[in-house]
Amino acid sequence: MKQKKWLLFFLIIIGGLIVVFFAKKGKYKTIEEANLMNEFGNDSVFENGVLKGNNQIIFGNSFLCYKNFDDDTGLLLCSKPGCKHNNEDCMAILDSMTNDVVLCRDKKLYIIGKTLSEFKLYCCNFDGSEHSCLDSVSIYDNQYGEYSFGDYYIFGDKVYISISIGDTSELKLLDNGTMSDMLMKVKLFVCDLDKKTIEELYTFDSEYYNCAVFLEFIYENELYFRYQGDELPYEQMYDLETGKELLDTSEYDVSYVGKLDLQDFSIEKIDNRVYGDFIGCNDGIAYWCTSDENYNLNGHINGINLNNGDSVDISIPDLNGKNSAYYTFNCLSDSFSINILENYESNYGSTVLYSFNGEKLAEVDNTEYYVIGECGDYYLLSSSSSSDYVCGYISKKDIMKLNKKMKCIDDEEVRANQ
Repeated sequence: MKQKKWLLFFLIIIGGLIVVFFAKKGKYKTIEEANLMNEFGNDSVFENGVLKGNNQIIFGNSFLCYKNFDDDTGLLLCSKPGCKHNNEDCMAILDSMTNDVVLCRDKKLYIIGKTLSEFKLYCCNFDGSEHSCLDSVSIYDNQYGEYSFGDYYIFGDKVYISISIGDTSELKLLDNGTMSDMLMKVKLFVCDLDKKTIEELYTFDSEYYNCAVFLEFIYENELYFRYQGDELPYEQMYDLETGKELLDTSEYDVSYVGKLDLQDFSIEKIDNRVYGDFIGCNDGIAYWCTSDENYNLNGHINGINLNNGDSVDISIPDLNGKNSAYYTFNCLSDSFSINILENYESNYGSTVLYSFNGEKLAEVDNTEYYVIGECGDYYLLSSSSSSDYVCGYISKKDIMKLNKKMKCIDDEEVRANQ
């Protein structure tokens, strides 16, 4: 009798473990169960590299993935029976291209990405089926054979994209084994989701080193942007071993803030703005921080109402006199997140939330995760104070327990569990 009791107890334990195992495996739902077509609509927002719905996102640079924050479920957008999700036959992979912008229109996903030589506009269903390349455009011209993605700005059904292309004929191997810097120029492309087209819009005339354009907002049919560039290559301005300046690099910095007229394509520089001061847009208002000639913040966030042109001024005295090199700003739905790096040798710092009237709402010190965006009831996190790449999330109510309660976002983890 005693042996039977032990056998019964043993079977109960084994059965419990089996239930727990399958319950854990079962948390990764099928696409049909997730019902994504009803969860993501035309009002879904692409920001911080993810398409945001209600407490859930679609993300992934190589694989299209889905993540639900409420129950921590994840899956690949692939409905192919028996797919191992390890090659290009997987429906979650689109033609060997990176997924730079993902949007939802009329119950379909539109993906703007790049291959080795082209920008492409793709369309597919939420389950990964019915892939279709709607349009493509070549990135290169003449001797320009290397490129880097710059930035994007979504305005209605149009997506504006900047990309830097480099003059590869100038490349050479340096003494330390690295490749030399090269002259670059910037192109702008526009994708029209209504017309299902993608085409080149504008090419900046100037060619500089370390060249890029970051897009801000459109106001009165003018596209505001930040232009970055240097007159000398990196290897002439910095010691390749230590990274220290060999000369005053500010003398060769040609960065500026400007605006491009989208009708006659004329460019005008904006004198009262400096490169790197833009924060973001919310509810029709564009914000930027202001600093003096020594890059010290003056304790104000300024902006413009894009609907009526009214100016905006928010006072945050805590920022006055702080070195802007250690501060990055993000615009949320009802607040700013300000991320402060302790020093360049450490990745630890602080993330602080301020309301739109300048009131401090929360401050988390000694953290290696920083608030860079939000999705419903959750904050989106980055592992770097200066990056906009999402690596995790946390419930807004748990923000003061950031280091303990954050959860990671990882497309490889999703793929491994499907």
